[in-house]
Amino acid sequence: MGLRSSPLFTKPPSFTNSLTQSLAGGNTIVFNSAAFSIVRESAMKTKFLHHDWWCYQVLMGAGGKVYYDPKPQIDYRQHQNNVFGKNTGHAAILKRISGLLSGQYSQWIDNNLLALEACHSLLTADNLSIVRGLQEARRRGGISCAIFLWKNGIKRQTCVANIGLYVSVLLPRK
Repeated sequence: MGLRSSPLFTKPPSFTNSLTQSLAGGNTIVFNSAAFSIVRESAMKTKFLHHDWWCYQVLMGAGGKVYYDPKPQIDYRQHQNNVFGKNTGHAAILKRISGLLSGQYSQWIDNNLLALEACHSLLTADNLSIVRGLQEARRRGGISCAIFLWKNGIKRQTCVANIGLYVSVLLPRK
């Protein structure tokens, strides 16, 4: 399938970014003992869909620091049975648009918010407030949700991805 680097994210990792996307593949994450303890405790409190995205969310939500190293450290082999497959190219873009329009992405966000709520004792007060505010904004939907995202700096790493994020909250939910 060929070797390519992962997307180069330029904005710093943040809790608000973690609410909309993951920055790291699970095979590239390294923890210190404090981070491992938080992830282990969170795994006892809830279930989550995507382990790599979950690690980013719960660690940022707990006030941890995440370092995104733009220099590739490993070679990653894609194969036919990968659950999500590669993250670049036209096929990946079409798959993401399909997930956006089908409501799958929205479902992932809701599941992540429920998991974060279940781990409320691990989150900082400010981040828990953002989780609860986003849950309420998503219940209201539409422009109200878009305004909440904007006011709280909840965004993805690229301009195109942010357009997709706002389209997703403005579309009727399935």
